[in-house]
Amino acid sequence: MKEVVLAIGAHPDDIEFFAGGTIAQFCEEGKTVFCLIITNGQRGTLDPNANSQEIIKVREKEMRDAAQVLGVKEIFCLGYEDGFLDLTPHLELREKCIYYIRKLKPQIVMTFDPWNPYEPHSDHRKTALAAFESCYFAHYPLFHLDQNLPKHFVGELWLFRTPKPNTWVPLQLKGLRIKVKALLKHATQMDMLKEETLEQLKAASIGTASIEHVDTKTIVDIFVRRIAEDAGQSGGHKYAEAFNVLKQGYAEDIRKVLRSD
Repeated sequence: MKEVVLAIGAHPDDIEFFAGGTIAQFCEEGKTVFCLIITNGQRGTLDPNANSQEIIKVREKEMRDAAQVLGVKEIFCLGYEDGFLDLTPHLELREKCIYYIRKLKPQIVMTFDPWNPYEPHSDHRKTALAAFESCYFAHYPLFHLDQNLPKHFVGELWLFRTPKPNTWVPLQLKGLRIKVKALLKHATQMDMLKEETLEQLKAASIGTASIEHVDTKTIVDIFVRRIAEDAGQSGGHKYAEAFNVLKQGYAEDIRKVLRSD
């Protein structure tokens, strides 16, 4: 039986940014990967005159195109309003995550680290806590009987964007190229990344002439490599993605006791 992975992100490009290289490797290894995206990404623009409904349509297509690059089997979208996830009751969001965990039966669930003290985006924090708790409650059958789905136990949680990584997935140049290619499918967001970078440099009184005419692909490639270098350095690799991997349940404790005997 193929190992199943469920990656849960707040916005259409989150998973590619923080775990794209690892997910591509999982798919190449034969794992079946699904993605659950919580919001519709309608505010992913710097243009005050943009049409939100058009943004939703474009970002959904970008998301599905990027998933194909990584090898993801299927994406599910909950469609909550981008940037206002705090208005959604926590238990409602947790119940929806439990539903997909029971439906897809993943051995691994990937999401944001709920305890990253420097996470500025409330959608990320909200998604992280709901996803984290759902991995625990999904195997208690009396929670949400109306789902009519059997309980399911999640063996591992892989938390990305974490201040306390304990696991590093090394990325070769091939993996970096796949991650960049997937991110470039999110054309609206990558163009916005370049625009934001220029604005930040100007705000810091740093000259922008040297990069104003650099194409978006090059900017994304530099961005991805730099992040992968930083993560790799802490884990002893040239390039890597970093996670805090948590084992669920008592199996590991029992295994250690048995080995010690």
